[in-house]
Amino acid sequence: MDYASWEYDGASYLPGKARDETGHVVQNWARDMYKDLISAQLACVALGDGCGGVTGHHQSNAYSVRRSATFTIDPYDAFSYVKPDNPCGRFI
Repeated sequence: MDYASWEYDGASYLPGKARDETGHVVQNWARDMYKDLISAQLACVALGDGCGGVTGHHQSNAYSVRRSATFTIDPYDAFSYVKPDNPCGRFI
C-alpha cells in the first residue's frame, strides 16, 4: 500500500463512523479501536467506499476508521489521514 499518498492534517478529525459493505456502522466501532496507524489504514482500505480515512488522537495515540474524507478542524486532540482514491498504488 502507498502510505505516503494519504493526506495528513495535524489538527482535524474526519466526521462519521465508517460503514461496512452492508451500510451499517462498523461492528465494535470505537474512538480507540486501533492501536497503530497502519492497522487502521489497512482496515479503512478493506472497507472500500465505507471509509474516507483515519482519525487519531494525540493523547491516546489510538485510531478509528471514519466515514468522511473531509477534514474538520479540531485544535485539541485529533489528527487525521484521508484515504487516497487509489490507496494500493495501482491502476485498475
